[in-house]
Amino acid sequence: MFHFVLTDRDKCKFPNADSLQLHVKVLPPENEIPWLQFESLNSLELIDNSAVLQVGEVLEVNVIGNDTDQDNLLLELVEVLGPEGNFSYTFSEVNGQGTVVSPFLWNPQCTELAENFESLEFEFRFALWDDKCFAPESDTLSLSVTLKDLETNQKDFVPPM
Repeated sequence: MFHFVLTDRDKCKFPNADSLQLHVKVLPPENEIPWLQFESLNSLELIDNSAVLQVGEVLEVNVIGNDTDQDNLLLELVEVLGPEGNFSYTFSEVNGQGTVVSPFLWNPQCTELAENFESLEFEFRFALWDDKCFAPESDTLSLSVTLKDLETNQKDFVPPM
């Protein structure tokens, strides 16, 4: 709120005054919410942002962030839920304007399976932020991956005699 007071003096030296109160309402600039999506780059199928990955297969997914306002964006992998350890997936955070893309790649090895070569469940959570100071917006999207050992068909296996 601004308060203005104006005064003048006439010939009789009587002050004449008036005041004005000005209320200013500052509205945030419009800002569309950016959004994330996944795009498989190989034959491994994503169903509801989930994949089943066997040792020997490669998971190649573009993580894509879009913003209709063409704001500056930051795309990051913010959380990995699942067992702890050194896993061979790769992802690099990326900055850009309007649209950003960064590949998520994983070519798992047998050593990345659980004891007794049991399956493991992972959830990779990605976040996209725009750079609006007054009203920033963001989106998150998760990629669920089940890591499995190679499936073998032993019913037709005939041991040597």
